[in-house]
Amino acid sequence: MCSLFWPQDQPEQRDSTPSATPTSSVESNDAGISASSRHAGTVESSPTERQAPESGTLYTRGQQPLLLSENQPGASPLAQHQPPGSVLSPCKSIVVKEAEKLKLDFIRGSKTAWDEFVQKLSIVHAEPEFTDDSAILHSTLNAEVQGAHKLAATWTHDVQEAVTKYLRGIAIHKITVTDDIWQTLETSVKDAASDSAFVHPLREEKLFAVVGFSSNATSLYEHIMETLESLKQEAERKKDEITERNRKLNSAQLRILAAMSFDVEVDKRYEGVKVDIDLGQREIIFRGIRQDVNDAQVDMYELLNQVKSKHIANISDSQRELLVRIETRSFVEDRFKSKGFVAIWEISNQEVQVYAFNDKCVEDAARIIRESVQTHNINLSRESTELIRSSDWQGWMKILEDSHPGRFLITLSQNDSQIVLTATSDIIHEVKERVECYLEKNTVYRQTFRLSESRQRFVKLFNEASLQEIQEKLKPHKVAVSLSETGTEIWVQGRKEGLQLVKNELTKLEGTIQCKMETIVDPAHIKFLTSENSRQELEKLGSRNHCIVSLDPESSGLQVKTVFKF
Repeated sequence: MCSLFWPQDQPEQRDSTPSATPTSSVESNDAGISASSRHAGTVESSPTERQAPESGTLYTRGQQPLLLSENQPGASPLAQHQPPGSVLSPCKSIVVKEAEKLKLDFIRGSKTAWDEFVQKLSIVHAEPEFTDDSAILHSTLNAEVQGAHKLAATWTHDVQEAVTKYLRGIAIHKITVTDDIWQTLETSVKDAASDSAFVHPLREEKLFAVVGFSSNATSLYEHIMETLESLKQEAERKKDEITERNRKLNSAQLRILAAMSFDVEVDKRYEGVKVDIDLGQREIIFRGIRQDVNDAQVDMYELLNQVKSKHIANISDSQRELLVRIETRSFVEDRFKSKGFVAIWEISNQEVQVYAFNDKCVEDAARIIRESVQTHNINLSRESTELIRSSDWQGWMKILEDSHPGRFLITLSQNDSQIVLTATSDIIHEVKERVECYLEKNTVYRQTFRLSESRQRFVKLFNEASLQEIQEKLKPHKVAVSLSETGTEIWVQGRKEGLQLVKNELTKLEGTIQCKMETIVDPAHIKFLTSENSRQELEKLGSRNHCIVSLDPESSGLQVKTVFKF
């Protein structure tokens, strides 16, 4: 069974001039077209068998070619339609013999060919009937046709001539195709056919048959031949393909080849040569025609011979660590490209070595590396040192790293007094400000506050609840306010903003505690009041009246002291 390709679009225009060279035969009787006894004007086939197929319809055929020679039986006579005294002799139906059968398949499958074929036959008073394995032409003559008797006498000849002429306008080209490129060619040409020319892949015969109107079939045939020739050349070329694996290059050589897109350059220069630079396996692979592969490798070594290198001194550990990160490497290499050159660097034995294709590029690359990776120190207080060891700091650092992955590094100095920030030049100031702001807002400080002596004692004895009220009021600021164990100090713990708010509240508290002072100058009174019994009585008096009676000097104002630990 042969398969058939054609598109679903509208029939294309074609040259209607028939080919000078016949490609099929239409014979009378034993020569290809035979007549059979049949009454004129009668066709014993269903109307659908003679309807033109819609564009894109495929009539499935059997495997045998059209080699028909049997006469077809006639139908019932039409004598009742003839004028009195006149009898129209019946015309024998004609069977078309087509050894290739491809032309008849084309007529049935092409809407343009079908319409034309039916129109040509109608001129000579005939209509086609296609069965699974034959094409039969029936007469449409009847007594009502003017000159019917005369037309009937030449009907067979006229039909044979019309069919022969039409079939000559249909060309068949056969192309022999080998198995190794069959599938590729079939895929390549399946969309090349049209309503005016079909392609039949005949796998068992190892042929591609192009069938269609002469000029269209020839154009399609030439297109397929060009494609076939290209595929043959490609197949021949592949026979000489080799694969070369080069593992002799060091990491720097492979990386500079990758940086300059050596694989792309080879692809442009040598058609069919493919290069794969595998940095992980430390190899470069060449695939292609032997001579082209050899030439491409020569080009590679000539390039590598031009490479210059330079050592960069005074690079810190954190800078070296950042320079090996992919994101930082990409940032620096992009700066190289913006300056119009290719360079790479390698870090080995705590040293940074730069490679480029000339001395000037090496110097420029070293300068750009220094400018691109910078370091800044941030001083730490003792309280901030505690903060950066906390889980809160670690969580915030994760957020910061996600905003600039692989582009900065934060470490502590040896004595924990500084944060060492190393980052690419485009983000270092932003990261520095964010770190300083975080430390400012989140470092927890400890301070002691002391009211005047009598007021401090008053809070301890009668008004400690006021401290809890302050803490509750400032709860959103996460401050802790309490009396020391001796009651002589107020302990406050919190961030800077919270500490200032507590100070303001304690100042207000001090103002709400009224204090009245009396000066005693009489020595006798002084002696009496300072006696032990008097002091005890004064304390009892203060306790009964919720006040403090003190003979000690009174300081003024709120005293503040910052401490590391309570």
